[in-house]
Amino acid sequence: MDPTVISIAMIVITAALSFAGAVYWARRTERGKQIDRIVELERKLSDMSQMVQPLSAAFQAVLIKQLTHFHTPVLDKLMQGIGPPLTLTPAEEQQLIEELKKRTQDMDAEISESEREAAIMLPLVIKRVRLEQKLTPASGKLMVVIAPVHENETPTGWEDAK
Repeated sequence: MDPTVISIAMIVITAALSFAGAVYWARRTERGKQIDRIVELERKLSDMSQMVQPLSAAFQAVLIKQLTHFHTPVLDKLMQGIGPPLTLTPAEEQQLIEELKKRTQDMDAEISESEREAAIMLPLVIKRVRLEQKLTPASGKLMVVIAPVHENETPTGWEDAK
């Protein structure tokens, strides 16, 4: 065989192998960067999951804060068992519901209409939180994202709310 043909063949093979090696290393490097990004995103998601409460649990906390008063020690003690985590026994939960019903019927000036409404809503929200806890996998959290609304913008479907 002609030495020139052998030399050209060797140059072509060397060029092809060099190109294949460069493509392999470029893809490997890119894959490594993608894996690093995925690991970073997983870490951030994990951090965020630990900080975010489900919407119902957050609403429950607001209602509990509104209903907590120094002059209602029985109700306050029962609301401490709401949690998280929920530690009320069925009997305590029934007692809590009865105390909240009293709060809705209390005509004392210390109880505002807003507080009466909170007393009506709290048992319903407790049920909702319990349901969310059952539906949410133990390894993860339910996260609710609410998009910000600009000052002059009305969310779609809220036209009647003005």
